[in-house]
Amino acid sequence: MTESTNTHILIVDDTPAQADALINQLRQTRAPMRIRVVSKLSELNHALRSDSWHAVIWSMQSGGVAIDAVMTALSVHSVKAPLIVVLRKYFREVAVECLQLGVADVFGAEEHALIVARVSREINAGRCEHARALIEVERDEYSVRFEHLLASVTQPVAYLHFGSFIKANPAFLNLVDVADAAALEGVSLLDLVNADERDTLKRVLNELCEGNLPDSPVHVTVNFSSNTAIADGVEQTSIIPTAPVNFELTPCFFNQEACVQLLAVSSTVSAPMHSTAHAHTKAANAVARTLEDNKSHLFSPHADHSISEPIDQEWAVRLRDALKGDDFQLVYQPVINLHAQPVERYESLLRLRAPNGELISPQVFMRTAQEMGIEREIDRWVIRHALKQISARAKSGRPVSLMTKISDASVRDSSLPEWIRETIAETGAESRCLIIEINAWMLIDGPSEALLCARATHNLGVEIALDHCDADPVCLNLFGTLPARYWKIDGKVIARLAADKLLQVRLKRLAEVARITGIQTIAACVEDAETLALLWSEGVNFIQGYYVQRPETALNYDFGESA
Repeated sequence: MTESTNTHILIVDDTPAQADALINQLRQTRAPMRIRVVSKLSELNHALRSDSWHAVIWSMQSGGVAIDAVMTALSVHSVKAPLIVVLRKYFREVAVECLQLGVADVFGAEEHALIVARVSREINAGRCEHARALIEVERDEYSVRFEHLLASVTQPVAYLHFGSFIKANPAFLNLVDVADAAALEGVSLLDLVNADERDTLKRVLNELCEGNLPDSPVHVTVNFSSNTAIADGVEQTSIIPTAPVNFELTPCFFNQEACVQLLAVSSTVSAPMHSTAHAHTKAANAVARTLEDNKSHLFSPHADHSISEPIDQEWAVRLRDALKGDDFQLVYQPVINLHAQPVERYESLLRLRAPNGELISPQVFMRTAQEMGIEREIDRWVIRHALKQISARAKSGRPVSLMTKISDASVRDSSLPEWIRETIAETGAESRCLIIEINAWMLIDGPSEALLCARATHNLGVEIALDHCDADPVCLNLFGTLPARYWKIDGKVIARLAADKLLQVRLKRLAEVARITGIQTIAACVEDAETLALLWSEGVNFIQGYYVQRPETALNYDFGESA
């Protein structure tokens, strides 16, 4: 397999007109493909030596390269691509002889539909193999990350792999009084759980394999003395799922490594209650989001619960007045399709109008809005005005799609989808023209809430975009759990892309997984031609940023000019 998602077809033909006709037939699949035609044995050997192929088609008229010579060349170069024979005149005896030589299929030149169907099957097989290769790479990366985790932390840590087998670090082994790590790794957690709790654990593991995270930890009793290879001792273990373990790839499904934390609680070692641990995790996440580079933070009980500051009363009054009056303003930044016909699509961004007419970015006032608890009201203001704009543009004969961000508070608001339904009906807007952006971090902080919000909103016909997507391959497991049509790549990733080769590799993998799963990718914060060229070459679908246009108060971008 090549790294590219294009299908590579090699045609052995000595008649240009016939080769062109065959190429036109293959183009009917509408799949991205690279086709090469050779007519001599030397050209065939060079092609097999220099590239990899998904299918080889032989369609010689007379003389030239014989079928058995092609078979020999495929064997010499260890090419496993199927050989398909297209006969100018179909004779049953010749077809049987070809099949006896070992060719994959034989068709007459006039059997256009059959030829296209056969090549389409090879294209699908190639996509499956490509998806499998991507998953194997990701599985390897998961294993490396988990091994590094076990080796680098001093706290008791264990995780489940291959379904229910335990891998643990020395601190965890000491906690459960197990001397031999290899002995523990060879035992399934299911074999150590009390019989009356085994069904509960199976249910949790099955839900994990389907990408569903329980709302709260599940407690089971693990008897380490139930296996003669394990030392004596009974421990209470809380299983806290930290990431979904299944990633759906059409047309194949593959299970990845489980990412499950085992929080051990015993009579001799004090550990926090699971609710406390969960609260600590959220507090640390809140701090990590504010960091510029490495988004990791160790929870500090003295600092992280006291990060809030007194509400700025002046800003509080301005925000309340803006919700009641007309001081809020939407501005729009175009989202450009790099590879298809232009469609008018913008992101709608909130601004606050100052007394001097200056438009103030939400970074200045949203912290106060969070402390006031009015994020949901502001989100609804944005959505309502976006729907009004969508409706007005449709009536003028210039339909437009608008993307709008919603806060974490709105994601957790179970009444939001019903409010959106009512507002769509009230404004007369097309639901499919509204695109709601959900922060990817919600898949860590509140996965069940994010999933419920996305599904309920998507059922209204509204499109879903997952915002702030990281290029880290571990995150791909999380992204696949939402019914999103768009993955919006974090602007911080895009800003460093041109100078960071590793990011480029990760971005390419993200774009490939997105294509396989039918997701559209959007690159935010594009500010230069070099980054644009990289994004185009890696197959990213859409871009937005100052390089295209700064946010404007009017929907005035010329999409026809960008095509």
